Amino acid sequence: MSEEKIPPILAALQRDHRHFARIIAVLEHELERIRNGESEDWKLLADSFEYFEAYPDLVHHPCEDILYRYCRDSCDASLPALEGLEIEHGQIAKITTTLRQELEGILADGMIDRELLARQVQEYLAMQKAHMRREETKIFPLLRELLRDEDWETLEKVATAAVDPLFDDASRRAYDALYRGIVSRGKPG
Repeated sequence: MSEEKIPPILAALQRDHRHFARIIAVLEHELERIRNGESEDWKLLADSFEYFEAYPDLVHHPCEDILYRYCRDSCDASLPALEGLEIEHGQIAKITTTLRQELEGILADGMIDRELLARQVQEYLAMQKAHMRREETKIFPLLRELLRDEDWETLEKVATAAVDPLFDDASRRAYDALYRGIVSRGKPG
């Protein structure tokens, strides 16, 4: 694959990562405010985890998994860099669901150690950032190096990248409150 031409499916996955990074930055900022006693916007956190469950875990990661499997199955080289990524996606999905449920418990006035939950959310966000950094710096460049134009054409047919409902005007309605929360807080830092 030529260096200047990014396959559309890979460009969409990278765009998703930029969107996820934006949400993560807002959530890190929100966690800092919670720790400082400035805010308790648990709804924003709960909505974020609902989003992470609905789009990255159910759409984005399965699309990546198709690319990774295809590359492993069609390339002659040993690809240790791709090992474990599908399992990692499954682990992320499990933790996402657990944290969403705990955050919903807080919203329902459940008895939950809020400081412990804030720490768990912070660890989750760090894990997500490390995961995306690995994909952006190691995995995606490897795919571009190993896959040919014909491979990308095949992948476009079987692993269609979806439109992110949070950042697409037409489909954002379901996540409108979360989107407004992200936009109103701007880019922290």
